[in-house]
Amino acid sequence: MSGTPNSDPTSFLKNEIIGKPVTIKLNSGVEYRGILTCLDGYMNAVLEQTKEFVDGAQTGYFGDAFIRGNNAKASFPINQKTLLSLIYFLFNQLLSSSSIRSVG
Repeated sequence: MSGTPNSDPTSFLKNEIIGKPVTIKLNSGVEYRGILTCLDGYMNAVLEQTKEFVDGAQTGYFGDAFIRGNNAKASFPINQKTLLSLIYFLFNQLLSSSSIRSVG
């Protein structure tokens, strides 16, 4: 990750996944795979180069797609560096918002 995470977890996560390939599975089981171009606080997503999959088989190509967050379960790519940055970020948030303080 480029630098220290800020205090907003939404911005932190958006900065790590925008422009990356994602898979979004609807509650119905249909999957959409594409490049994430936009994500809001309600987890509404905009994808480019979007492919639709039903039971693992590609059934459509939509180019651009808008997916409502309340209809979907999302799967975003995360590498080890991003995971460690997220853990660091969450740990610092915990320390700054509670009575727990590091000793030493």
